[in-house]
Amino acid sequence: MNTHPRNYTILVVFLIIILSACASHRPPTREECLELAGALAAEVRVRHILVKDRTLAASIRDQLLHGSDFDTLAFEHSISPDKAKGGDLGFFARGKMVKAFEDAAFEQPVGDIGPVVETPLGFHIIQVLERRQESLREASLWAITAQLSELTHYLTTSGNWTNESAARPIYNSLKQKNPAQVTNALVYNVCYPEGRNRLVYLISAVKLGMAGSAQRLNALLMRYGDKSMAEDYLNSGSAALDTGGRQWAAARGYQVMTGPGSHRARWGRF
Repeated sequence: MNTHPRNYTILVVFLIIILSACASHRPPTREECLELAGALAAEVRVRHILVKDRTLAASIRDQLLHGSDFDTLAFEHSISPDKAKGGDLGFFARGKMVKAFEDAAFEQPVGDIGPVVETPLGFHIIQVLERRQESLREASLWAITAQLSELTHYLTTSGNWTNESAARPIYNSLKQKNPAQVTNALVYNVCYPEGRNRLVYLISAVKLGMAGSAQRLNALLMRYGDKSMAEDYLNSGSAALDTGGRQWAAARGYQVMTGPGSHRARWGRF
């Protein structure tokens, strides 16, 4: 990961319609941030009807929308082995189904009969029955979060340490930990800072330089970011996070304007 000294950077919107859209941005909930950090897994329970013909699938969907019984139509038409259970697949988490089916299952409102979904197996009519959150009880997340909180206590938004002798052992301890676990904690704290300074957490991520952390943090920005978060990415001192901030800005109609500022931090360097 290359270093990227950053000057002070802001985002300027140049389309009023984009500004209005961004003003209604909803910040992520604590549960959504825990899910991104790998400490909470969302699960859905769905039932479906699988057929080989798109026209038949559309006809079945239309019947369901007009009040026909799902169990009956599943038993009569579905080619999936779960037809005897009314097409009920039970609960599953992301990563268990083919992408098109999974995306529909996690995006559809509970109870709705969704649009016909095509997968390599055929054409599905999907209904989401329930959603739930399963705690993975990752004690490591909270232990590492506590250490990060200590570390950021000694770090300024300019990337300087206020007490190097106190910060060094915490930094060294974090560098010795599992990179994925440290990244999980960084993702959670950037996603849900709870009154803490998000830029300082991003600078600590740059200084720690954990493998894979830039990609995970950029994914967080694209999914839940707002203008303030994007500016923090641009000012973090990382080329990779800067790229993430610029991609977020370009997708939402912002110009990136840079003025004089500090070099902040270097990737993987105390």
